Amino acid sequence: MADNRTMPLQFAPFSSFLDGGFWHQLCHNKVNVYGLDDSARPINASYYNGDASGMPCRMSLEHSSFDMSSKTPSQYFRAEGHLYNKNTLEDFKNTDKKQLLDQEGAQVWKAITSGAALENTTQLSRLLLLTFADIKKYHFYYWFAFPCVCPAQDFTLVRPPQTLLQVFTPEQADQILERYREFQSRGKEGVAFFIIVEEADTLSVDTLASTERHMQKGHKVLFAFADPCTLEQHPGWPLRNYLALILHHW
Repeated sequence: MADNRTMPLQFAPFSSFLDGGFWHQLCHNKVNVYGLDDSARPINASYYNGDASGMPCRMSLEHSSFDMSSKTPSQYFRAEGHLYNKNTLEDFKNTDKKQLLDQEGAQVWKAITSGAALENTTQLSRLLLLTFADIKKYHFYYWFAFPCVCPAQDFTLVRPPQTLLQVFTPEQADQILERYREFQSRGKEGVAFFIIVEEADTLSVDTLASTERHMQKGHKVLFAFADPCTLEQHPGWPLRNYLALILHHW
């Protein structure tokens, strides 16, 4: 059996979920806003980390995904990106998807290296949606992608994955959960990436932007995130860019 240290860390990819309201709003925008302009349009989506075991990681879009000022539902986490709605099926098929991915990926890397993603962690979760809407026939074609930063070498496991209760006592786990709820309640929207801080016998939850301050004080810092994956042995897709950020800054 292979040593865990030689085993690449495998990430569960997102599945896309677009409800009927999204397509209805896309048709409206195509007729009343976009016209023949097929340039990039900002959109937002959300994912959830409380699904039952066996459910796929889902990135959801709805009618409000076109409104960048819309609020993400409670206990969901926001992702942002761009929509490219093409005018013909031929344009849709001939679009250079790699070029679009490279453009979106470059934005992720810029947010990581500039430190912007430390202040606004939503920038770690990006999406790219290419569409063609045949309004007369009400047929829709789409292609989804979730850009990530690829390291020079694969991330590998140094030990098998462990649950929270395998690392902390039940009392400590309850304390983390309580502090996590308090942390999330302070913001306008859910924060998917954060840190757990251990100081003496006290555990707390804080922002990524506060990491350096805690390290300078000698506090033990654990990097944490809201994982949409329900598999015990594999993390979800958002961890890829999170690890790239951690590797770059620390």
